[in-house]
Amino acid sequence: MDVLKKKGIDIGNICCLCPKKEKTVNHLFLQCCYVKSMWKSWKHRLKIKWNPREMSQIWSSCQAKQIKKHIREQWEMVVMAIRRGIWRHRNRRIFNAKSKDSVEG
Repeated sequence: MDVLKKKGIDIGNICCLCPKKEKTVNHLFLQCCYVKSMWKSWKHRLKIKWNPREMSQIWSSCQAKQIKKHIREQWEMVVMAIRRGIWRHRNRRIFNAKSKDSVEG
């Protein structure tokens, strides 16, 4: 955020996806109502019954030795793809002033 402020871009401290909560990493990538459905869909596909509250828990799960290697690798790819999609959507919202109803992949 400091880089954006230096460039004169004020994005505030409220989530740009659901203007209801203070913007935090955990909110943006896990708790926002607009991203929960993505996680739910992928967890269902991979048969994961787990609801992390923090991104650190997600990254720890990608390294968990008790999970089979091919499942860990798939999960890591899913995490990175979801994270990238959320970030791209966030940036479109901020820099192109897209409305919250126009969710694109």
